[in-house]
Amino acid sequence: AYEFVGLEEVDFSGREGTWIGYSTDDVLDKATELARVEVDKRNPDENDAFKDKVANQVGVGAVRYFMLNASPDRQITFRWNEALDFNGDAAPYLQYSHARAQRILEKASDEKASKIDLTLLVADAEFELVKAIAQLPAELLEVVKSLKKDVWGTSFTSNRIT
Repeated sequence: AYEFVGLEEVDFSGREGTWIGYSTDDVLDKATELARVEVDKRNPDENDAFKDKVANQVGVGAVRYFMLNASPDRQITFRWNEALDFNGDAAPYLQYSHARAQRILEKASDEKASKIDLTLLVADAEFELVKAIAQLPAELLEVVKSLKKDVWGTSFTSNRIT
């Protein structure tokens, strides 16, 4: 459980009871609604079922990732613009990166992978990316062992290396 989570646009007061009425479902619904606006912009030709599915995945992922990046022993102000950032340290960008990586893997084959010429890797950023990818399993294990989910947020650096 988190110390205290507030919404940026809402003043919460325990004495006045203004925090009552904001459930997790309310936050997830709002995140999905905001994500749908962006999905509509980026995929105007897709059908509504597709857009709803993607908006739900992006919205729920955004809330979860925002919370995972925060230490549970400190107060959090939940900011929509940070949680739903498609270009920064947020779930939508990670989800987009994952989708791109999946497409690359789908196009790759074992035969192609065995013919990779590692001598072509010469830039520091390329080595850093390979190193970061190799460290992901150990980072995940650390999260599981420590039960400190906020540690996982540090893995985002592997997405920034290029």
